Amino acid sequence: ATALSTTLPTGVRFDATTQTMTLVEIVSSGAAPTTVLPSIGAKYPELPVGTVFSGTSITTVDLADAGAPDTIWFDYEAAPHTRDADGTNPVALTRDAVITFSGGDTLTIHKTTGLIERGLP
Repeated sequence: ATALSTTLPTGVRFDATTQTMTLVEIVSSGAAPTTVLPSIGAKYPELPVGTVFSGTSITTVDLADAGAPDTIWFDYEAAPHTRDADGTNPVALTRDAVITFSGGDTLTIHKTTGLIERGLP
């Protein structure tokens, strides 16, 4: 929704090491990705997966060969894509991206539509 409303490239960084999700954006051409700032001005925090989704943890992150470590990006039309670590070189996904959680739940980002779908074990 942020990419649609701001027209800025917006991504979600999944970190299996720290068990967090972070909303990031690129505020101008050539700028490095930064944490999203909502209208009130304070950065959105890293979201602890175990707090947001009680009792679960990230086990694998397969973002369809995403260039930036564990970040899936969306453009102003909500199309998912990958980028280099510095936020450059957007490339459309070649396959669906899948994040797997403890217990077998999955989160799939469909390559064509950007639809985010939860799968149960």
